[in-house]
Order: sequence, then structure tokens, then C-alpha cells
Amino acid sequence: MKTHISIFITIVFLLLAGIFTYEIVSVVKIKGGTVAEKDRMTKDFIKDFNNEIAKLEYYPNKDDIIIYIRKRHKNIPDKTAKAIAKNILLASEKYKIDFGLILGVIEVESGFNPSAKSSAGAIGLMQVMPSVWCKPFGIKDYKDFYGIATNIDCGTRVLKKYICRENGNVVSALKAYNGTASNKFSDKVLIATAKFITSVRILRDDKPGKSCNNR
Repeated sequence: MKTHISIFITIVFLLLAGIFTYEIVSVVKIKGGTVAEKDRMTKDFIKDFNNEIAKLEYYPNKDDIIIYIRKRHKNIPDKTAKAIAKNILLASEKYKIDFGLILGVIEVESGFNPSAKSSAGAIGLMQVMPSVWCKPFGIKDYKDFYGIATNIDCGTRVLKKYICRENGNVVSALKAYNGTASNKFSDKVLIATAKFITSVRILRDDKPGKSCNNR
């Protein structure tokens, strides 16, 4: 009987994961849709997903993030993955931004590599621009942006700034964050977020405590 219940739960998770993945991919692949339409649908997806989590009393935690990072990026050391997961949750709580969105930005920007540096000079996990943000954030040495805690905190702070500036429009905020008029970056981030969400639903069937809040 117990085995049958486990199988049933697994099937339900797989079905829900497929539905959620389809929804998020549909959101970011709309052809000819306005930014406002895309953002509205993205918010609807996040709202629906959080409602499902609430029903199941399931709350992704730090271990879920670590497992996701290690499975998708095997070259990232355990110590680094743990530090990234810890600081994603801290920044999420501090700036009131969904941790899945922060994780998506990090995966797209740097592939979870704290030493990443772009040709434009952006550095670290969230590819923060020292030339732009050192002075406003009171950072004296640009190398501090290579630190996991500093980079995630500052990167999330920048993301929050743009979300507020764009009146909560996530797609527009991601465009501003990346400094582009294209939807390519925002699409990648939302898809990365969806992959994390579905991986959690498929791989785990227990119900850990409320170690973090979903927004």
C-alpha cells in the first residue's frame, strides 16, 4: 500500500511538473506579445505555483538549491554550492525577491561560477558592474564583488531596484538589469527558474519545514 501511494505521488509530481514547465515556456516564448502581457502571465504562473506549494505544504530549502547546482554544474565545489544557496536565501529574505528568480539570474549570468568575468567588465555570480555600483554601494575595492556574499547581496539589490523602477514588471526589470532591449536574457532567466522549480517537484517527495518563504 505504501509503495502504491509513493508511486501515485510521484506520478502527480511528474504531471504537475510537466504542466508548470509548459506554462512557463509558453510565457517566455510568446510571439508578438507585449512586455506587459508576458509579465502578467509570468506573475500568474508564479502565483499558481506558490498556491500548489501551499496546498502540498512543500517549501524548497537550502538543500534543494545545493542539489540543483551540483546536478547541473558538477564542476562547482560543494563548499561553493552551499555558500551560494545560503546567500540566495538571505538576499531573497532581505530584498523580498523570490529566490527562484535570483537563482535564475545567477545561472544565466555566470553558471554559478563566482570568478566569472565578462568582456564588458561585469564580474562574479550575478555579473555586477563595478564601474557602476562600487560607489553607490560603498564598495572600495572592485575585487570584493568576486565574494559570494557581496556579489549576491549587491546583485539582488540591483535587481530589486529595477523591479521597483519598473513597477513590478519582471521582464522589464530583467532587461534593465542586463542592459538590453531584447527579451533573450529575461526568457533564459525565467526558463532557468522553471527548471529549478520542476527539478524540486520531481526529485523530492518529502515535506520539509518552512525554511524559507515563497513570494
